[in-house]
Amino acid sequence: MRSFILLAAIAAITACSDSGQTSKLPTQAAPAASADRAPDGPSPFGKPSSALSVQVIIGPEVSIPPGGSLTSVATCPAGTSVTGGGYEVFNLGPAPFVYRNREMLSQPGLASGWTASARNTAVGAQTATITAWVSCAS
Repeated sequence: MRSFILLAAIAAITACSDSGQTSKLPTQAAPAASADRAPDGPSPFGKPSSALSVQVIIGPEVSIPPGGSLTSVATCPAGTSVTGGGYEVFNLGPAPFVYRNREMLSQPGLASGWTASARNTAVGAQTATITAWVSCAS
């Protein structure tokens, strides 16, 4: 039974390829430019396309002594919202243990941003650093 189905499929493919006919998919013309799609006008989603502004704010580089734990905070300007964030660590020895990397839980009237905390597990006099960054949109 399987052989019959396979042979039927091969015969159908061969018949289609031997016919020399090709088919074109229907195409649609690109939508005409209009005021609702202009570069500085509203986007198709209803908001002006020029209204979105994203900026990256880099927090302070914080030095963490061996055995210590410290936090770097990057804060968004008033009237903006957090869209993401992260951190960068540096140490010549073992990498610091990062135990916090998240958006600051903001409440109405308080700043929003990103917080990153690390513990320097290095032995000796090797100081580590951590720097938080946040992406803010308005």
